[in-house]
Amino acid sequence: MDRFILDPWGRNCFVCRHSLSISVTLTAKIKIPMAVKSPCTGVCVLDAQSGFCSGCFRTGDEIGSWRDLSDGGKKRVLAQLPRRRAATKTNAKSTSERQTA
Repeated sequence: MDRFILDPWGRNCFVCRHSLSISVTLTAKIKIPMAVKSPCTGVCVLDAQSGFCSGCFRTGDEIGSWRDLSDGGKKRVLAQLPRRRAATKTNAKSTSERQTA
């Protein structure tokens, strides 16, 4: 029987055909660095005018290469998202004002 397992971010579902049994005993506190999480919101619609996803504000190339980017590369993309979001909202307001006039 197939089992479905969500990825650590709860966004993608994978079929698991093998059941794994792992027992872990930790005797010391080990800090494991967290991977940089995807900003995906599940909307996944690229805006033709801006070229950004209307959910996460990444480009199609950034979305496609997210898994291959280093943590530093992912952080650089994440740092650009607030400016993209603000610019996209500003452009949307000016476009709607022109359409009503």
